[in-house]
Amino acid sequence: MVNNTFQIAVKEFDNLLSNRFIIIIFTVYIIIMSINAYFDYFVINLPDIIHYEGAGVSNSNFLNGLSFILIYYGTAIAVIIGFCSISIEKKSNTLNTLITKPLYRDTVINGKLIGCALFLCLVSLLASMMYLSEWMVLMGNIIDLPIYTFLFDTIVVLLVSWVCQLIFLSTSMFLSIIIKDDVLALFAGMFIYIFMINIISNASFALSLGNIFGSHWTGFIAGLGPDNLAYGIIKNSNDLIGNYPGYISNVVNLMAYLVISIVLSYIAFMRRDIA
Repeated sequence: MVNNTFQIAVKEFDNLLSNRFIIIIFTVYIIIMSINAYFDYFVINLPDIIHYEGAGVSNSNFLNGLSFILIYYGTAIAVIIGFCSISIEKKSNTLNTLITKPLYRDTVINGKLIGCALFLCLVSLLASMMYLSEWMVLMGNIIDLPIYTFLFDTIVVLLVSWVCQLIFLSTSMFLSIIIKDDVLALFAGMFIYIFMINIISNASFALSLGNIFGSHWTGFIAGLGPDNLAYGIIKNSNDLIGNYPGYISNVVNLMAYLVISIVLSYIAFMRRDIA
């Protein structure tokens, strides 16, 4: 079973890597990322980041920018990858072929989730290296603290943003399984993305609901956004042990999102006819 899961994961990874639609989306992602890097340079108008007095690397504009790129745009990429993982194979009848072979359905969904998760990891790593390269070309050496500190903070950003991406990946897969129409499934996935990232996290939305249900709900509502939960963890990366009381609830809530989304996609794939 483990070998079958691994083979399906490799197949899924290879399919995504050779998918023209995914390649186009990734190209657009890189272009947007480059524009953001140049915009940061234009706004900052400084030769390098060490001119920010008292700003540690964990709070630097570079890591803030990287977090935004990986969470805001990376989760949108995850929605599209989740959609492609199910819907394109439904159209080509590959899924029906897989589930009629002597394979358990959980083996198929496990392999697809692992393959997609690894592909998202590759996309984030490539995007991070390109973003770092663009910043260093535009602003010179931005690493003004020990390299291991910089790497640790970067890894925290990558891991937390990856969890956010997995939430939207599995949610998109779930919607693509339960919704027969592909266009509607993609639309539903993007709607969930816009609602969770742009609307819930929006201060005006939280304030509006706070005025209805009470002002004490405003912070709670805004904090439900996966991006706000992620940023709350990332900003404490300079001392994760000492600052854990301030972000541990963010970790719990973010992991709850992840577990629920994966369980939903898992149950839907196990119980619903794939056609």
